Amino acid sequence: MDSFTSGMRDFYKAAESPKLPDLSPIDEFTYRPLKSPTSIRVLRVDMDAQTEETNPNLITLCIEEVDLTLDAEFNALSYVWGDDRPPLEQNYSTKRATRSFNILCDGHRMSVTYNLFCFLRRSKPLHSFRRVPLWIDQLCINQADKTEKAVQVAMMDRVYSRARSVISWLGEGRSNVDKAARLLQRLAGISQSVVARPEFDVAKFVADIPSAEWLALGEFLARPYFKRVWIVQEIAMAQHLVVLCGKHAINWDDLVHCSAILEESKAWTMLSRYVSVFGAVKDQIAGVQQPLHFGGQLTDLLSAQNAIRDRSIPPSTLLLLGRQFDVTVTADKFYALLGLYRRRRGTMPLTVDYTLPLQSIAFSFAKHHIETSNTLTLLTLVEDSTFRTQLSTSFPSWLPDPAAPLLPIPTSNSLSPLTTKPKITCTTLTLHGRLLTRISTTAPPWSTLTPSGSWHSLFSFLLNPTVPLPPSHLKNGQILWRVLTADSSSSVPKSPELMPNLDIPFRSWLISLPAAIANPDLPLKDRMMAEAMQQSSRLDDIEFDMLVFGQDAKEMVLPPGGNVVDDVIKGSELRDDYTERRERAARWEKRDDIKLAGLVEEGLRKLWEVDGEYHEDEDVWPSPGEVRRGQEVLDGFRFAEAGDGDVTEDMEGWRLRREVDRWDGAVGGRLEGRRLFWTQGGLLGIGGQAVEGGDEVWWVDGLGTVVVRGTRFMGVAFVWGLGEGEGELRELVLE
Repeated sequence: MDSFTSGMRDFYKAAESPKLPDLSPIDEFTYRPLKSPTSIRVLRVDMDAQTEETNPNLITLCIEEVDLTLDAEFNALSYVWGDDRPPLEQNYSTKRATRSFNILCDGHRMSVTYNLFCFLRRSKPLHSFRRVPLWIDQLCINQADKTEKAVQVAMMDRVYSRARSVISWLGEGRSNVDKAARLLQRLAGISQSVVARPEFDVAKFVADIPSAEWLALGEFLARPYFKRVWIVQEIAMAQHLVVLCGKHAINWDDLVHCSAILEESKAWTMLSRYVSVFGAVKDQIAGVQQPLHFGGQLTDLLSAQNAIRDRSIPPSTLLLLGRQFDVTVTADKFYALLGLYRRRRGTMPLTVDYTLPLQSIAFSFAKHHIETSNTLTLLTLVEDSTFRTQLSTSFPSWLPDPAAPLLPIPTSNSLSPLTTKPKITCTTLTLHGRLLTRISTTAPPWSTLTPSGSWHSLFSFLLNPTVPLPPSHLKNGQILWRVLTADSSSSVPKSPELMPNLDIPFRSWLISLPAAIANPDLPLKDRMMAEAMQQSSRLDDIEFDMLVFGQDAKEMVLPPGGNVVDDVIKGSELRDDYTERRERAARWEKRDDIKLAGLVEEGLRKLWEVDGEYHEDEDVWPSPGEVRRGQEVLDGFRFAEAGDGDVTEDMEGWRLRREVDRWDGAVGGRLEGRRLFWTQGGLLGIGGQAVEGGDEVWWVDGLGTVVVRGTRFMGVAFVWGLGEGEGELRELVLE
């Protein structure tokens, strides 16, 4: 530690000099009005101000105006305004995202965000930036002029489609980007046809790649860039794409191929642990379940890109793509993709106006979409009421809250065409359907199971339906996993060979459940891995900031009154102390964990006995012997990970963990925000976590099964074996 401390002190002593030029005395830049509605501003490096002796942090640009209707040549930048780091790493050096940096434009002072300033530093020496002007929204649009901003935002699609190249800036790199880039190149050498073969051993494929490389790639793909709604349009419209991350140039085709390999091979189902560790620290502490789709952000982005380029996709569908992505200004959930709609239809469905109230924008958008698309897809994007924000307090229940997370994640239900016409009056939506049944009892919300140990309540719920269960061609456990995965494709009897089957993964997950509860060290390992990654990235960031900005970086990397060296070392010691305290607490709590695991094991035994008239292998409930064996195997597997343990148990543990990972991957984050329920007819269903006993279950024309409370829309639901009902359709009024 002494040599480390000495080296750190020498490093920071060398970085004490000021490195940012003081531009505060210079007058602020004033925008001139654009000459026409099709004009844009572009930037060039001011060659007269650049010399070899120039401070690399002195950015000097000149601005000019071009018309998109003429043959203008320019490049366009695609980036995020705020923090470019994964959520986990945004917990430290928080002032990075809020601090502004001064540059010169036409001899006057302008302010830019940290991420853009880093790009300008990197790009200044590039020959292409000197020769071809660059469009950057932050500088080329007068952000203070809402009228100009509305006009410019409405033609963003034209800007990116006309640009010679789109430069995709992911942010500054760090040491782990090297590993991620190597893995991307390795995956690029694997054929999709190879991983699609039935005999392809995906478990061996995942195990053959070091965990450190998967972790690095997970961190890379967790960058906010892949989750921003504006990026969807910018990537889809690009004629030529150049991807930069710090000093690294990443081949976009390698990213596309990486996503295809992960999806085709289903390898992402075995990599969930490398996703959850990069979630926000507050979510990890609170036990919030993270979506477990490794590379899911990139997959969603590419899916949206393909939808935009697919001419068979209705234009109205494009308007909904923004719901699953992030924005800084909530109204951009609606405005970001309007240009794509215009390219298909020739007209704009909405007028971009940032002065309008959010409810007015959201309602106009919803009314236009329902009336022109002749679908009710919009209602599948309504979040559970427990997740709605204060921005939507005046929203009708059927109108999605654009500021709320999209939870629960929409199911895979395919919507049938509308045969009746919805009616929108003021904020009231009138649909047509049939009242089928009511909810009788509900299980605990899924999100409460792990933190509170309410598993025994769930098993008690499953063991006590309100009425005898109706006959089914499937056993109860097989119905349960289909409900949990909202497998609407199997809601009617099918031949076994046509039915997707998760019997073994679900059974394996049930076997592992008591062992996971009795041994809480597994999530602890994930947190330790996250902390180690965070600490490594933090050191990388501090090194970069101090070397680049010198003493001016202190306010970004230090807490008030702190010391860089002491803070880093103290952080490491606190991490070690935190780990020791967690392990000690885990040992003290072990008795309670074992008791809880015993209750879960007892619940599984009772479920197994309920179906005792069948042979064991005809349902997914594991026998008591299988559960006990699973605990032994998983305990041995944990020792084997440390270099001990029996080889047989090691292989058996790997097989069990592989199936558990497959179940986790199949379910993903779709259980977050949901709860199970029994209907009054004895059918098992799943809906939003706000549903209660007494709520009505309707079949709605063009939408399917939904839950309603009075005139309040409670969300789309899934009930195994529930059809459309019979008789005339009646009006359903939602407010």
